[in-house]
Amino acid sequence: MKTRSSVICLRAALAAGIALPTLLNAQTAAPAAKLSPEQIAAIQEQLGQLRATVEGRFSEMNRSAGDVFRQAAQDPKAAVELYAKCYREVHFVREGREDEYRDWEDSQKDTFKDPRFIEGILVQLRYLALSCEAAEAEKLETVFPALLTYVDSLTALSDVPSQQLLQGVNQSVFAQAYQLDELLARNREWEMVPFNIPGIYEKTVMPHLRRNDPSRLMGAWDKRIAHQTQMAQFIANLEEKGNNRDDRRAAENRARQVGDGRGGNVIRQYDENEFKQVTLPNLQWNRLKDMALYVDQVQGVAGLLAFLREQTQNVKVADWLDEMESLLPQLGSGAPAAPPAEPAPVAAPPVGSIPAATPAAPAGPPTVGGVPRGLE
Repeated sequence: MKTRSSVICLRAALAAGIALPTLLNAQTAAPAAKLSPEQIAAIQEQLGQLRATVEGRFSEMNRSAGDVFRQAAQDPKAAVELYAKCYREVHFVREGREDEYRDWEDSQKDTFKDPRFIEGILVQLRYLALSCEAAEAEKLETVFPALLTYVDSLTALSDVPSQQLLQGVNQSVFAQAYQLDELLARNREWEMVPFNIPGIYEKTVMPHLRRNDPSRLMGAWDKRIAHQTQMAQFIANLEEKGNNRDDRRAAENRARQVGDGRGGNVIRQYDENEFKQVTLPNLQWNRLKDMALYVDQVQGVAGLLAFLREQTQNVKVADWLDEMESLLPQLGSGAPAAPPAEPAPVAAPPVGSIPAATPAAPAGPPTVGGVPRGLE
């Protein structure tokens, strides 16, 4: 009977031009259920537990990736194998052309035996492992000694830096294969290019010491100047012409490689003349500025004035005089200038933005136990 009545009402509504949803809503609508404050609190607690689980899983994945890179960095054969595996994953598996991989691998046999290429990926893997560790660390102190040791090791390079050392580790085939974009982006005070000694000091070492241990600043500046001077000499030696035809040919090849590397500005700053006339005086000036600001105002200002008197012919002297005039108001209070505040940590991505372990869509590669398939 109720059904017959509803049909009659429906016909009447249609005849009268009444919208169907309005009629149905009038008949079926009920007060919407609302969550109580207790239920909301319980749901928030569950979300917190889920977030902790997800973040823990990703931290474990990142540590595992760092361990893989660190181990491969100790063995040339393992490093080349990992490079080939990651390249296959990124450029062939994910692009759906696995059948072309063997041809590419055959074409790379000489590259995989090239000492310069091998040295490049070994250093790249080492710095990538350190970058992963730094991104996961709560405080930089845990990786700071390893970072300084790494910079020391760069002065022991035996050949022109390969392309692997002149690009950011976040752009490397290893980082792409292991999907490390979000992890590496966490650390705002980290240089991504493995060979960029000035960047490592400027973004990481110096800001850390200014905030936490100014007493070590002058030692760090002395080491930085020594590192960059050694590197400038290293690059200059690579470009020297030999005494016989084979040596000259090798020197010309190295000079061409150095020239290619200068395109990214990492090697350009080590041009012998530019280093002596511009880079080195700037380093010396900035060292004295830090001394005045963070260590000893009297000694620092005395050093700055003496430096200016010695450098009256330098093309930068007008800029330094302007900096000196801007610096003086910050001094005289009897205390060093306050170092910049610690940057706010980058928040972890929301749970909804984290990909599932095995994505259903081709937006990302399938994974096994948190590791991209084929890299496990």
